[in-house]
Amino acid sequence: MPKHIKVDIQVVEFHRGSTTLQNTEPMTIRIDGYVAKKRNNTREFVGNVHLPDELLPIPKDRRTVDISFDQHDAGSLIYSYVEDGYTKTFMYGTMFANDDFSKIAIMNTSTQKQGDLVTPLMLSGPATNQEEALSISEELMKDYLNSFPPK
Repeated sequence: MPKHIKVDIQVVEFHRGSTTLQNTEPMTIRIDGYVAKKRNNTREFVGNVHLPDELLPIPKDRRTVDISFDQHDAGSLIYSYVEDGYTKTFMYGTMFANDDFSKIAIMNTSTQKQGDLVTPLMLSGPATNQEEALSISEELMKDYLNSFPPK
């Protein structure tokens, strides 16, 4: 039975891997949809992840997503819609969420390359500053990051 999720989460934006604290203003992300457990004990979310307009270059009425979370609670945040008879997609990045979506981390992979360095932009919360946001992202991404073999 799908469970309705409707939360507003204050998140802070930061660059993963950066040691410089940035003075970024918190922003609010609204999540409204349904989550259900699948047979393989993973989750699927269908609904809206309302990112601020400046972060999401698609029409407001086309922001429904279907996110299949893997065993590490990571899911691709891909927006797909039809415009002028053509299917358009926009991959924002990877979303991590706890069971009730009260904690989230979103790794923006749509604009991560800066020069020769790869510095993913993160949105994480609930947080009021970068330190809190980093702590939440590390908590939610722990299993995902540990699944990669050491270099």
